[in-house]
Amino acid sequence: MLITKSKFLTGLECPKCFWKAMHEKVINELTMQQEQIIKQGIEIGNLAKKLFPSGLDLGNMSIEKNVEVTRNSLDLNKVIFEATIREDNLYARIDIIVPNDDGFDIVEVKSGTKVKEHHIYDVAFQKYVCERAGIIINRCYILHLNSAYIKEGELDLEALFTKEDITTKVDEFYNNMPQLIEDLMDIYNLPEAPEINADKYLLKEYPCQFDSECWSFLPKDNVSKLYRLRKRKAAELIRNNILEIAEVPDDFLSANQLIQKKAIVSEKTYMNKEGIENFISKLVYPLYYFDFETFMEAIPRFQGCNAYAQIPFQYSLHVQHDDSSLEHYEFLNKDTTDPRKSILTSMIEVLGDKGSIVVFNQSFEKARLKELAELYPQYGPSINRILERVVDLLVPFSKFEYYNPSQQGSCSIKKVLPAVTGKSYDGMDIGNGGDASSIYFKATFEDEFTTSEKDKIYSDLLKYCGLDTEGMVWIIDELKKMIK
Repeated sequence: MLITKSKFLTGLECPKCFWKAMHEKVINELTMQQEQIIKQGIEIGNLAKKLFPSGLDLGNMSIEKNVEVTRNSLDLNKVIFEATIREDNLYARIDIIVPNDDGFDIVEVKSGTKVKEHHIYDVAFQKYVCERAGIIINRCYILHLNSAYIKEGELDLEALFTKEDITTKVDEFYNNMPQLIEDLMDIYNLPEAPEINADKYLLKEYPCQFDSECWSFLPKDNVSKLYRLRKRKAAELIRNNILEIAEVPDDFLSANQLIQKKAIVSEKTYMNKEGIENFISKLVYPLYYFDFETFMEAIPRFQGCNAYAQIPFQYSLHVQHDDSSLEHYEFLNKDTTDPRKSILTSMIEVLGDKGSIVVFNQSFEKARLKELAELYPQYGPSINRILERVVDLLVPFSKFEYYNPSQQGSCSIKKVLPAVTGKSYDGMDIGNGGDASSIYFKATFEDEFTTSEKDKIYSDLLKYCGLDTEGMVWIIDELKKMIK
């Protein structure tokens, strides 16, 4: 069994997950969002190679063949892409290895916009495998996207990437490597998986494929569901065998978390009628219930974009008059052109000049509107007037003016809608914003669907975004009934 760098990183986070990853064959079905991330990573890796035009690419080979060719190519004094080093039970594939004096530099390509802590461990592992194999490593670098780069004209690869020297940080960690590898081998040789280390596991940045199984012992209303509880505090509670929210001492909890606990214990919805009434009293008719959908790309597609810019491609708008009558407007860009100006002019036309514009989590919508104002300054005055009318429906829920135990510590509209109205996104072909973004991108910019399949996807997108805004109408209507 080979210890790869991904398994090494898993071992640093959770010994149990490392043991299972080494002993159990796990086949994970990728979500569309994960597929898109992987594709973007491959695209970024291929662009990075263009910065080294004379490099030797060993990517399309079996492990055994790659190991052999890598060994034979190291003396050619060439940059090598996808070099593979295997020494004993350690295995590392290196994105880019560059000759440097009597040794080499490691250049690890990352699709993010900054160096993260686990990148240091990743490269330290690669260096360790290389040096165990007798290959001298002089410098270590992370080649990541430059968030400050704005695309103007053709894509500028030199400006798109930033090369950051992490040699000192790698060297600081490097002395730990022999003991860490020994510890991982001891874990691998155990007859069964070790217990979870709650401190390490709960503090992970990302979930792993064993999350559901490892934490299946936790009850439904467990402490990890506490509203805005820091991971370190959750780990502390679990370590002290406090699993249920109902068991958490009151003095440990914030005011909102205390409301959450009381709602769970009483099995009743908490409601501050005065706070809800105050929120509703400030709404000015007609009410414009509005929602954006956006997609992101690591590599800027349109002019004036940087890495991971949020590109609005769709909106839904329900207009409710004081007699409760409704109108619905919608926009969906269905071609590969930049949708931002079209969506902006359409939005300005239908949002009128008076009445509250109701959104759920205003920070997102406002940020997009401000970006559009910066991109198209001629529309700045119109956008500023829109911004002045925005009202955030998240507020009464984030303030816990209303809390239903079924929300499980969340104030997202996906939890609030069923809690307040009994209706939900269940049964929809597209049921969340991440899926909407991914399927839109795939249908619009990748040639993988027939015309009829695209039509079905676009229809599903309109239904999904439409429910986002109609759902807000239902929520306000139900809150009005409650305070009466």
